[in-house]
Amino acid sequence: MTNEHTTIVFSDNWCSYLPYARIIGPIVIILVIYLFTIIIPSLVTLLHLLTAAVIFLIIAILVFFLDFVYYPQIGNHSVNSLKNQQFPEDLNPCQQDHDAFVIIHSMGVYFLGYAGFDILINYFTSERYAFKIYHCYNPEDFKKVLKNERAKYIWIFGHGWRGGVTFKWTRSISHLLTPNKSQLSYKKIQDELEKYPKKLFIGQFHCNHIAKTIPDNVSLPEILLETSNDSNYYVSNWKMNTISIWFAIRKLVKEVKRTEVPITVNENEPNAGGCTII
Repeated sequence: MTNEHTTIVFSDNWCSYLPYARIIGPIVIILVIYLFTIIIPSLVTLLHLLTAAVIFLIIAILVFFLDFVYYPQIGNHSVNSLKNQQFPEDLNPCQQDHDAFVIIHSMGVYFLGYAGFDILINYFTSERYAFKIYHCYNPEDFKKVLKNERAKYIWIFGHGWRGGVTFKWTRSISHLLTPNKSQLSYKKIQDELEKYPKKLFIGQFHCNHIAKTIPDNVSLPEILLETSNDSNYYVSNWKMNTISIWFAIRKLVKEVKRTEVPITVNENEPNAGGCTII
């Protein structure tokens, strides 16, 4: 184990602030109406008032639609229609280098959907780059993916903070006051670093804010990223949402270079199955 961290630069993503338009929009409308009707009514006409109100309302509705409907749904369709949840269909994830698209699953109202997966799946299949979607429902599922030395490129989606990921589930009526989440701090990966192979890419597409109530706020690239010219990473400097994730993915895939799967691969062969990580 080592306490040394790789120095990284956290990425700006202005789209992270867009969902606040859903809250700010109505407030701004009220303030505009108050300002121009009560304080300086002589400087504005009713038409100006209505125009400003309609513009803010349209922005708020559009952001809501993109954040909760459009980007999640197109991602969901791409994932749900992907045979074997991987490419090629007969990929053996224990023997072939590939990108791991990791879903940190939360249940019920906490499920975020698969924003950005429409871009990832379309791009990787068109370029014939090997990948597999890993559905993780607890910390052990996630750690098994990280321990796979053939999963050299890690894309992480779900709930989390800069220093880890969070699995959430909906409380039942009889357990309203009990905890409804389990967390995996990346610090635990560092404490057992000899069990985890280094990665050539790590992207944290979950929230990356500093959690004030949690002492561990070291990102996974700082711990597990290979220090070479071929390695890369993505960690935003704050929280993320479906809109910011979608735009971040769209930008990143333009820089992705992998080894193509040979055209001669027989994609009708049965899947070789998962691998056992000790």
